[in-house]
Amino acid sequence: MSALCPELTGTPTGTPTGSQTGTPTGTPTGSQTGTRAGTRAGTQAGTQAGAGPLLEVDLAAVGANTRLLAERAAGDLMAVVKADGFGHGAVDVARTALAHGATWLGVTSLDEAFALRAAGLRAPALSWLNPVDADWATAVASGVDVAVPGLEHLAAAAAAPGRAR
Repeated sequence: MSALCPELTGTPTGTPTGSQTGTPTGTPTGSQTGTRAGTRAGTQAGTQAGAGPLLEVDLAAVGANTRLLAERAAGDLMAVVKADGFGHGAVDVARTALAHGATWLGVTSLDEAFALRAAGLRAPALSWLNPVDADWATAVASGVDVAVPGLEHLAAAAAAPGRAR
């Protein structure tokens, strides 16, 4: 991505180190800050809870990068915040991206979309990887746009009360 947008910021200035069992032998370095800074992300085999790698998020970099991309985009900009914002905190990343020019949010599952709605985010949201028996009615009621990979999904979404998009 740097070849396309060399102005993007937030590249870590250090590399985390550690064994394959998750026991850290070093810590990442850099100027990352954010609401989840200082928290440990999950547990790993062979370690106790809280002893895993340290994840710090630079929301200022997320905002600056979103603003840069929004300025260069010819249309709307979707911030993909699937998988908990790629481990960075979906709600925090979504709010930051929306405040800096993103107009859409993208997630893989309806549960991820519902979590954004529960956090008060009302921006257009697209969910694109759902089973046929997904909760289409709640998706419609929540105003979540859905992608359908085939006729079976289309029929299921169309059968939900209201009008699916």
